Amino acid sequence: MRAGAIGITFVCAMITFAGCSWQWECGTGRRSIIAGSYQVMVCGGSCSFEGSGDIIVKGFLVLLDQPMSHEQSEYLLTHWDPGTYLTSQNYSKQTGCFVLDKKQQGRDCFAGIVSHDFTLWCENQFSDAIKFLLYRSPDGSYQVVGNLTGDLFQGEGQSLHSFWSGPRHRVMARRISAPDIHLCVP
Repeated sequence: MRAGAIGITFVCAMITFAGCSWQWECGTGRRSIIAGSYQVMVCGGSCSFEGSGDIIVKGFLVLLDQPMSHEQSEYLLTHWDPGTYLTSQNYSKQTGCFVLDKKQQGRDCFAGIVSHDFTLWCENQFSDAIKFLLYRSPDGSYQVVGNLTGDLFQGEGQSLHSFWSGPRHRVMARRISAPDIHLCVP
């Protein structure tokens, strides 16, 4: 392989790892329609809100229609034990939060490694898809991409590491109320 091809391959890999941010808009269109509190599940196969299926992670996800206010982030930080969440970025840019309970260990699933944290979510500017994170560290993430129809979100999630990606999991979420950050306190 030529040196130029290696450089292009590396750049493409980094763009893919970064989540193709060039096609995701974090402040447009349907944010007020999508915003809400959701019961969320990550499954290895079948998924059901009635409790059956191959559930790996279960919990709550709160998506806000605008970046989190200082008061909201301070509320969460005062209710979370230090060292139990990973986000060390600017809290004012966060657009949601989650609390998760890992039901099965292993399974190449980064979701649920931390039980609660801030999250970011965005809309795809070319489709109705939305994307959010259920884990984020300097060298890895658990990214979810899917569509919301009415109050039901269906999509896929995947663990991504610097140069490794895990298997895809089925992710389902159903809206249970308006955005309520109190659901993000374990």
